[in-house]
Amino acid sequence: MSATEEATADVGEAFRPPADVLPSWLPVRQRNRLDPEAYREPGSFFVTISAAGRRPWFRRAPVVAECTSQLRAACEREGFELEAYCFMPDHLHLLATSEVEHDLGRLVHGFKQRTGYWFRNRYLAGGLKASPTAPDERPSLWQKSYYDHVLRREDDIDQVIQYIVENPVRAGLAGCVEEYPYAWSACGLPGPA
Repeated sequence: MSATEEATADVGEAFRPPADVLPSWLPVRQRNRLDPEAYREPGSFFVTISAAGRRPWFRRAPVVAECTSQLRAACEREGFELEAYCFMPDHLHLLATSEVEHDLGRLVHGFKQRTGYWFRNRYLAGGLKASPTAPDERPSLWQKSYYDHVLRREDDIDQVIQYIVENPVRAGLAGCVEEYPYAWSACGLPGPA
């Protein structure tokens, strides 16, 4: 380390108070994930993943078709049952369950990685046009993180599935669940197969 780098590092440390000196009234950022073991135990998981910049990439049938295929494959690979999904224009809702040891983080990471890779290659090859609001940037498909909710025993899976497949109706994208082509459920609630 050069003398300049060493001096810069010392200056940074000089202005960083020790953790035990911070006032208790300062807001502390909450962890956005549970203990990792909670995602490996058998259970049901309601996940929402947003498109990068909330761009409406999921209005395009080829994007939704590829993402659906990859979502099903990821669930199978990681030992999850896909219970329901709905691709809204700028985000995805899904419900997955597992009765064996699994890893929700690995499921989501693998799904986002494979679909993101496909999306970038197709976009760069000219198959998709950039968003009119940002024509020069290389678009990403997904935001970095995701929202998850581990369903408790008292949570009603059927209500969560109904919430997922009825989301387009509530958003005014369809008059009824059957009209929306990008929602599906395994339990037979209305939606495409």
